[in-house]
Amino acid sequence: MKKRISMALTKMTRTSIKEILQVFLLFTAFCAPLTNAIQQDYGIVYEWKTVNFDFPDGQILEDGYFVPENCTLTGLKIYQDRVFVTVPRWASGVPSTLNVVDPDTNLLQAWPSWNMQELGNCSAFQFVQSMEIDKQGRMWTLDTGTAADFPYASLCPAKLIVLDLTTGNVVLTHEFPEEVAPFGMNFLNDVVLDTDEQGIVTFAYITDVRVPGIVVYDVFADRSWRAFHSSMLSEEFGDEFVIQGDTYFVVDAHVDGIAMSERGRTTERKLFYCPLSGFNLYSMDLKALQDEAVATDELLLDTVVSLVGTKASQTDGMVLDSNGRLYFGLMSQMGIAVWNSTDADFEPELIVTGEVFEWIDTFAIDSEGFLWVTTNKLNRFFNGTLDVNDTNFRIIKTFIGAGSYLD
Repeated sequence: MKKRISMALTKMTRTSIKEILQVFLLFTAFCAPLTNAIQQDYGIVYEWKTVNFDFPDGQILEDGYFVPENCTLTGLKIYQDRVFVTVPRWASGVPSTLNVVDPDTNLLQAWPSWNMQELGNCSAFQFVQSMEIDKQGRMWTLDTGTAADFPYASLCPAKLIVLDLTTGNVVLTHEFPEEVAPFGMNFLNDVVLDTDEQGIVTFAYITDVRVPGIVVYDVFADRSWRAFHSSMLSEEFGDEFVIQGDTYFVVDAHVDGIAMSERGRTTERKLFYCPLSGFNLYSMDLKALQDEAVATDELLLDTVVSLVGTKASQTDGMVLDSNGRLYFGLMSQMGIAVWNSTDADFEPELIVTGEVFEWIDTFAIDSEGFLWVTTNKLNRFFNGTLDVNDTNFRIIKTFIGAGSYLD
C-alpha cells in the first residue's frame, strides 16, 4: 500500500479469481447494455517503457533523485502543438511532476521550469495529478501539497495554481482551507471549469478521491467549499477490478472521474461524476454546486443528484465534447465508451478496445477534433508488477470530430 494515497492495489490469488469473476459477470448482467461499434481508428502518438526527463546540462543526479520505475504518466492536456503531462509523486525519485513532452526526443521537460518542481517549497509544485486549460490560454493546475514517500516528504497546503501558457507565469493561486482540502489527507484528483459567455472561468469543480467530495472554487469571490453526497463514496464490490483475467483490489477510491455539460447546452447544465471503486454514473445540477448553502447541505444536495446509469466496469477519467457526448474508459473491457448525454436512456457504445488501453487514465480534446488519452497500467504500477521492459505508458488519439465542452 502506498502511503498517503487513497488507493491500494493487491493482486489476488488465482483460486479467488474464478469466484470473483463469477460475481462480476452476474453483476454486469444488470448493467447498462454496451453496444459494440465498429472499431474506430486510433493512433499512438507517444509510448514509453519508462519515462525520462530532459535534465539541465551538467546537472548531477543525486542518489534517489530520479527512480524511473517510480515515475508513471497520468494527467494530459493539449494546447496548440504542446502536449502537457503529469507524473504524480506517489513515491521517491520523481524529479518533475508537471511537464511538456519534447516531440523530437520524447523526453519530459519540466514546465514551466525546474524551479517550480522544488520539493519542500510550498510556492512550487509538490504533487500534480491533473490540470485543465481554459479558452484564454491558462492552465488550472491541482497540487495536493503532499509528495509521498520522500525522505524529506513535503507537506504543503493543497492549491489551485493558474499559469499563463505563453509566459509560464503564475497568474492566480488559491490555497484551499483545511476544512475544504484536509492538510496531508486530500487527493485532489481531477478538475473541470465553468465559464461565462466570454470564456472567462467562473467556477472550478474538483474531485477528491481520498476524502470523498467535490470541491467548488468560486473564482470571482476567491472562495472554496466542499460538497458531499453518498453517491461520491466507493461502492460495495466496486473495489474488485478484473483486468486481462487478473483481479486487483482498488481500495477506498471514492469520487474520481468528472465531466461537465458542454458550454452551448440550452437545458440545465450538469456535472457528471463517478467513484473509481464503483460502477455507477451520477449527475448533479451545476447551479446547486454554485450555491454554497445548498452544496454544503447533503439533504438539499440529495434533491439534485441523479443516478444516470450503471457502467459495465469501473472508470477513471471521463470528458464531454462540444456535442454533449460523454467519453469514459472501461477498465475490464480495456476500451473507450461513449454516450450521448442528451439521451434519456444510458446506453453507451464501445468505440475502441485493445491491450494498449490497459488502465485508461485521462482524456483531452484538441482544437482539431481529436480525443486524446493516457494509458498507464496503473493496476500493475501499484501492485508492484509493472515490467519496465514492456511498453507501459502511451498517449493515444482518435478522431471524434468535435471540440471541448468549453467551446
